[in-house]
Amino acid sequence: MAELKWLDGYSGESTDALIALENEYHLTSLVLAFEQALNQKAARLGIDSLAAEECAILAVEALEREVNNGGYSQFFFNSSSGYAPIVVEALERIGCPEAARLTKRAIDAFGVDPTTPSHSYRDAIVELTSEREEALGRCDTEYYAVVGDLAGPLFQFIKRERRRIVLNERSSAMGLGRVETHLGWFFSDLQLAAEGMPRALGLDDRDQRFDADDVHDPGEIVGEH
Repeated sequence: MAELKWLDGYSGESTDALIALENEYHLTSLVLAFEQALNQKAARLGIDSLAAEECAILAVEALEREVNNGGYSQFFFNSSSGYAPIVVEALERIGCPEAARLTKRAIDAFGVDPTTPSHSYRDAIVELTSEREEALGRCDTEYYAVVGDLAGPLFQFIKRERRRIVLNERSSAMGLGRVETHLGWFFSDLQLAAEGMPRALGLDDRDQRFDADDVHDPGEIVGEH
C-alpha cells in the first residue's frame, strides 16, 4: 500500500472533493483542511452561518489540538474555550463517548458553567485551587492514555453528515457559469453557421428556412432544466 501523503491546507475544494481524498492523504490532514475551510466560512459569513455539524467539527478539532499541546487547562485558557458549551455533545455525536465523559469531568473540575463567556475560564485558571488542578491533571493523563486520535471518528462523522457540511457554496454557481459560457460559444457558432448557410447553398434571403431568432439565449436553456 502506498504511503499516504499530507494535504497542505485547504484550497477551495468541496466537501465531496475532500472526502474523495481519503485513500490518498492522511485523515488528520483532511480534517485539518475541513477545519480551515469552516473557519474561513465563519470569518466570511459569521459563526451563526455554520450548521450544528460544522460547529461540531470546529469544537472537536479545537479540543484535540489544545489538549494534546497543553492539557485541558490550555483548551480553557485559549479562545477554544468558546466551544466549551458544545464540545461534549460534539464528541458524543462523532461517536467518542469516552472523550465526552472525560471532557465533561474536566469542565466540572474547572468549576465554571460552560455557558459563561470565554474570559471567565481565563479568570478561573488564575484562581484554580490545588485540588482542581490535580483533578484536571488526572483528566489529562486519562485522556492521553484512553482517547487517542480523534481524526478517524471525526472523518467518519463528516462522511455521514456531508450534506450538512458546505465548504464551497460558490462551486455550483461557478460551474453553472462555465456551462453558460460554453453554451454561449456553441450557439454563437450555430448562429454564424445559420447566417452563412443560405449563401453556401445559393439561396437568397427570401428562401431562408432558418430563423436566427430561433436560437435561444444560453441562460434560457440552462434555466429550463
